[in-house]
Amino acid sequence: MGFFRVDESEINESLLDEVGAWTILKHDIVQYYATTYSSILENHRKKKPNFNLTYYYIDGFANAGYVKEKATGEILEGSALRVLNQVQPPFAKYFFVELANKRFAALKKACGARANVMLYNGDANQVLPKQVFPEVQFKRFERAFCLLDPYNEATLSWDTVRAAATTGTIDVLIHFPIYSMNINVLRKAGDYSEEQRARLRFYWGDDSWEDAAYRNDTTLFGWKTKRTNEEIVAAYCKRLVDVGGFLGASKPIPMKNGKGNVVYYLVFASSNDTGVRAVRSVANHFIKQLKAA
Repeated sequence: MGFFRVDESEINESLLDEVGAWTILKHDIVQYYATTYSSILENHRKKKPNFNLTYYYIDGFANAGYVKEKATGEILEGSALRVLNQVQPPFAKYFFVELANKRFAALKKACGARANVMLYNGDANQVLPKQVFPEVQFKRFERAFCLLDPYNEATLSWDTVRAAATTGTIDVLIHFPIYSMNINVLRKAGDYSEEQRARLRFYWGDDSWEDAAYRNDTTLFGWKTKRTNEEIVAAYCKRLVDVGGFLGASKPIPMKNGKGNVVYYLVFASSNDTGVRAVRSVANHFIKQLKAA
């Protein structure tokens, strides 16, 4: 997909994440689904004008607006700005949340004075359930697509994901940070600390992640047997429906680095039939594309 190159003269490069090809692909996926989502709802709105259907875009970890490509040094629009500036039909409102003060200031500057852009400087786990999700009301025929793209498992709470499902109005795209989980918590022998256990409990919602990550059988030395990355993310996808309350989830999209190792997965979930079909279709599209690459 195309992306905008920008005037770098007024951008503080020290605030920007340096990204590889997999992150740019992630932005492609976000833009692709945002376009699919807005197109479906706009067609529905035209067919049933009496419903006055309205749809929004939410980014819980919007960052500074721009990113810097590692390979070329070019500054490119990040996912929030790509959806804001490039997706057609446009969303009625955009809700962007960023915790870091300096990055929030940069994001605010990048968005400009737009009446339909709502900016929040705070923790997504507080701002989204308390201030943003209540703005998307089922009874008012409002819907939203929400990107939850944290840096790691310590920055996105299961309660936030569950709050999105509870609305019955929000589709989500969730970053499942398997590499970070493996580095920070999931030792092969299962010898993690209580602090590490709490880190995954925060992301997963309870300690059932242990059953998802380890088999009951042990090795000759009494160590636990760790499950595969694919098994762990599949358990999370199942949990989104069985415990989280979403109607359905997609197959996880594996995002790989230059060495072919999975860094994280992207998982879609939706609370309605049309959304479930759409998220599964988009996920399958990109999974096939990655296999063919």
